[in-house]
Amino acid sequence: MGTAARPRGAPEPLKQRVNRCLLRLSDRDTEAMAAAELDAIARALAADELAAFVSAVSDARPTDKTPLRRHSLRLLALVAASHPREAVAPLVPRILAAALRRVRDQDSSVRGALVDAARAAAAASASAAAALGPLADALLHEQDQCAQLAAALATVAAVEASPLTADLASYLHKLQPRLLKLLRSNAFKAKPALIALIGASAAVAGDAEVTASIPCLREAIASDDWAARKAAAEALAAFALEYKDLLMTYKSSCLAYFEARRVDKVKIVRDSMSRMIEAWKEIPDIEEEELSSCTAPASLSQRRSSLISSCFLRLKLRSIGDKEE
Repeated sequence: MGTAARPRGAPEPLKQRVNRCLLRLSDRDTEAMAAAELDAIARALAADELAAFVSAVSDARPTDKTPLRRHSLRLLALVAASHPREAVAPLVPRILAAALRRVRDQDSSVRGALVDAARAAAAASASAAAALGPLADALLHEQDQCAQLAAALATVAAVEASPLTADLASYLHKLQPRLLKLLRSNAFKAKPALIALIGASAAVAGDAEVTASIPCLREAIASDDWAARKAAAEALAAFALEYKDLLMTYKSSCLAYFEARRVDKVKIVRDSMSRMIEAWKEIPDIEEEELSSCTAPASLSQRRSSLISSCFLRLKLRSIGDKEE
């Protein structure tokens, strides 16, 4: 017996409508129209329809064409960003699990959509562990270079979007030593993106994480990978701008080390090195700090927030991704 026909005038079931549009994404002639319809569906969902929609757009197949792979991730980001946090928060693990099915995708536009999905999911998450746990797990265990890069970029985006809470700081405090260990691993290839993550995480986690990051970032300054050298220089420059009082004891030895590597063969790295050195020169000497102790330093929360907004969270993540390929 065949399936009963839908009565004329009856609304098309959500899953059927979504699947129809997803199929049309693979056709260049209907892609734009299908994408617009899916976006409209995502924005208009009722709270009790969110889970069904997420399931419908989460089915990853190896044979999917690029527009379908990319837009399914954009839809996950759109759902997370367009609906109340209390409605989306329970779905964050499912959204991230669906996004991470694309973590090995070699297409940079798909990688960018994955990063956007991670950012939106983290902003809607009820806890740091729910937002960052799946991403950190992929970062720490993936062996594929594309997956390492995507996971690192997505985790940076998630840190950027997460509310600055004690819960987030505590989570990153525990994660930071593992990130520093990963940076020294020869098996991990996406070093520039990981360096950006180390900087952003340290800025949130606290002073101890900032100082613990300095030795690894110094080592990265001498890396054979010019993009890693540039990322390390940018991270160290941002630390110097925001943590002057914390880095006074490091100033002398670090400046000597940096000056010895100032003349890099890659121009954009030389420029980053010069900016970093100038920033470190602005760190007071210990004697100067003792004489100017009447000046109150910025609060820790102000420094962290400023560092995130002024440097790491404005990194051109996709640009790093393209250079790493």
